[in-house]
Amino acid sequence: MPKSNTPKLNDTQLIILSSASQREDGLVIMPESLKASAGKAAATKLLGLGFLKEVRIKRSEPALAH
Repeated sequence: MPKSNTPKLNDTQLIILSSASQREDGLVIMPESLKASAGKAAATKLLGLGFLKEVRIKRSEPALAH
Protein backbone atom coordinates (compact mmCIF):
# COMPACT_ATOMS: atom_id res chain seq x y z
CA MET A 1 0.00 0.00 0.00
CA PRO A 2 1.49 3.40 -0.97
CA LYS A 3 2.33 5.94 1.71
CA SER A 4 -0.12 8.78 2.19
CA ASN A 5 1.07 12.36 1.72
CA THR A 6 -1.52 13.53 4.25
CA PRO A 7 0.24 15.24 7.16
CA LYS A 8 -0.26 13.80 10.62
CA LEU A 9 -2.09 16.21 12.90
CA ASN A 10 -2.20 16.00 16.68
CA ASP A 11 -5.38 16.23 18.75
CA THR A 12 -4.96 19.96 19.40
CA GLN A 13 -4.59 20.74 15.70
CA LEU A 14 -7.63 18.62 14.87
CA ILE A 15 -9.74 20.34 17.54
CA ILE A 16 -8.73 23.77 16.22
CA LEU A 17 -9.61 22.86 12.63
CA SER A 18 -12.85 21.16 13.64
CA SER A 19 -13.93 24.18 15.66
CA ALA A 20 -13.15 26.60 12.82
CA SER A 21 -14.98 24.42 10.29
CA GLN A 22 -18.15 24.63 12.38
CA ARG A 23 -18.10 28.43 12.51
CA GLU A 24 -19.91 30.37 9.81
CA ASP A 25 -17.00 32.82 9.56
CA GLY A 26 -14.37 30.06 9.66
CA LEU A 27 -12.27 31.90 12.25
CA VAL A 28 -10.07 29.99 14.66
CA ILE A 29 -10.98 30.42 18.30
CA MET A 30 -8.43 28.84 20.59
CA PRO A 31 -9.88 26.76 23.42
CA GLU A 32 -9.61 28.59 26.75
CA SER A 33 -8.00 25.53 28.33
CA LEU A 34 -5.16 25.59 25.79
CA LYS A 35 -1.85 27.06 26.94
CA ALA A 36 -0.66 29.98 24.82
CA SER A 37 2.55 28.19 23.80
CA ALA A 38 0.64 25.10 22.63
CA GLY A 39 -1.82 27.26 20.70
CA LYS A 40 0.99 29.15 19.00
CA ALA A 41 2.77 25.92 18.06
CA ALA A 42 -0.43 24.40 16.66
CA ALA A 43 -1.31 27.54 14.69
CA THR A 44 2.23 27.83 13.29
CA LYS A 45 2.14 24.22 12.09
CA LEU A 46 -1.33 24.64 10.53
CA LEU A 47 -0.27 27.88 8.83
CA GLY A 48 2.81 26.17 7.42
CA LEU A 49 0.71 23.31 6.06
CA GLY A 50 -1.70 25.74 4.44
CA PHE A 51 -4.67 24.68 6.59
CA LEU A 52 -4.92 28.17 8.10
CA LYS A 53 -4.25 31.61 6.73
CA GLU A 54 -3.86 34.91 8.50
CA VAL A 55 -6.63 37.42 7.89
CA ARG A 56 -7.49 40.87 9.17
CA ILE A 57 -10.44 40.86 11.52
CA LYS A 58 -12.94 43.51 12.47
CA ARG A 59 -13.11 44.79 16.03
CA SER A 60 -16.43 42.96 16.46
CA GLU A 61 -14.85 39.60 15.58
CA PRO A 62 -13.02 37.40 18.08
CA ALA A 63 -9.25 37.70 18.16
CA LEU A 64 -6.90 34.72 18.06
CA ALA A 65 -4.92 35.81 21.13
CA HIS A 66 -6.01 34.71 24.58
